[in-house]
Amino acid sequence: MFAPESLIHKDGDRATAWVAARGVAEQRTVELGSSMQDGWVSIASGLQPGDQLIAGDVEHLHAGARINVVGESSDSTMSME
Repeated sequence: MFAPESLIHKDGDRATAWVAARGVAEQRTVELGSSMQDGWVSIASGLQPGDQLIAGDVEHLHAGARINVVGESSDSTMSME
C-alpha cells in the first residue's frame, strides 16, 4: 500500500500519520516499506485501506481532537499496490 509522502511525518527513526477515526484525530505509528515513487511512500504496517489521512496544518493537532471531514482530495487517499 502507498500513501502520499507529504502526509507521513518523520521524527528520527519514527514515522507517523494522522488519521480521521470516528470523528476524532488519531496519530498512528507507521512502518515504512522500502519503495517510493512519484511522491508516494510504501507503508508496510500501521495503516489500512480506507483509512482517511488528515492533510493540512497538523502542527497543533492532538490525539482525540474532534475533527470534521469536509472533503477528499488525491492527497488524502491511499492507493493499493
